[in-house]
Amino acid sequence: MMRKFVAFLSRNKLLNVIIIIAYYLGVVIPHEVIGQLIGKHIARPIGRSTYDFITISFGGILFAISCFFLYRNIRKLNGDKQKVLFAYLIISLIFILISVNVLMVINIEIIHFLQYAILSVLLYPCLRSVELTLITGTLLAILDELYQYVYLLPDNPYYDLNDVAFDVIGIGLGLIIIKSLDLGYESPNRKKGVYILTFLISFLAFSVLSYLFKIVSLYPNEEYAASLVREVNMDFWYHLPPGVDFHVFQPVEGIIIIMMLIAFYFGLALLPKTQVDLSS
Repeated sequence: MMRKFVAFLSRNKLLNVIIIIAYYLGVVIPHEVIGQLIGKHIARPIGRSTYDFITISFGGILFAISCFFLYRNIRKLNGDKQKVLFAYLIISLIFILISVNVLMVINIEIIHFLQYAILSVLLYPCLRSVELTLITGTLLAILDELYQYVYLLPDNPYYDLNDVAFDVIGIGLGLIIIKSLDLGYESPNRKKGVYILTFLISFLAFSVLSYLFKIVSLYPNEEYAASLVREVNMDFWYHLPPGVDFHVFQPVEGIIIIMMLIAFYFGLALLPKTQVDLSS
């Protein structure tokens, strides 16, 4: 069924783009409304600990079911591709466990993995490239968090690079799903790594220009128009009542981690070419 859905999207590019835009806006825009509704009608009445337990239990069941079907798909593959995808799946699950136990404020944040895995699956048939899907998904994740940092949460003490990292892991999970289906089409003339290299160079250029023209700084600085951190906290653990401890990526740390995740999932582009042309 998933194979047919992805193939259908690939043959209907305009519809694919419309679905991507509608889905992305549906994920980004209602953040505040959904958060308030959940807080008022679910989290507060039952208590934070119960709410966390329910969300992590439901999320764990959903991930277990997803991994089971993903495992079945990967088992149908042969040779190195099967081994590599199993390795990617296991390492991604380790990333998720670390995120839940170290980086998340509240367990409902596991929704990031699902949201961006779905976005990744929607982007791939349109872009037909692991690299472009990875880069586009990451840019959309950055834009999502920027919208929250500037508009929804103007008093938030930091730009949430933790969430961007969660989103990149979700994008990687979506690409693992795509590769496990063994369908798709990537141009044989496309040199692997060109888009990733262009993205990294562009990011470096933007960072240098931002510094030179005093646009964005890492930490609060009156000479700059904006900063990634509004209130400096250099402790490893960030503390929130009641007794919630989590690690917040410092700007350089977070950027390095996100770049490493992008480089890790770029390896999926190096797998053997898929067998079925999506346009067929």
